[in-house]
Amino acid sequence: TDAFKRLARANGLGVTSAGAGEYSGARVTRILDEAGYDGDRFVDDGEVTLAATDLSRRALDELHDVALSEGGVFFVSGPGVVSFFDRASITASFDPVVRFGNDGGDGSITYGELTIADTDEAIVNTVRVARTGGTAKYLMR
Repeated sequence: TDAFKRLARANGLGVTSAGAGEYSGARVTRILDEAGYDGDRFVDDGEVTLAATDLSRRALDELHDVALSEGGVFFVSGPGVVSFFDRASITASFDPVVRFGNDGGDGSITYGELTIADTDEAIVNTVRVARTGGTAKYLMR
């Protein structure tokens, strides 16, 4: 979208290193402001604080790093609104498909017995390998 293009072109804003302890939402706002982005935006406050940065890379790269550090998402919506959702917004927007509980009284599914194994015997690694135009091969261990 046009917003992504504008942020990708804001290359190496290069300000004095700042923002130590800044919440992720404040960082997103600062990056957008430094990049001169004046379009519509929605920015959550953020749940994590970040280390200082000098914004020496492309604004879009800085914004993606903030989203990754937060465990949130950064995107431009269909109507063109630059949006940053923090981890709290993401987890609050999903209802679990199944809930497990002790007695089922709250609509949850009861379980008979729960034991926690302190072993790595059930860990499985899956590897999928395919050459270009070839058939995928799987290895599970």
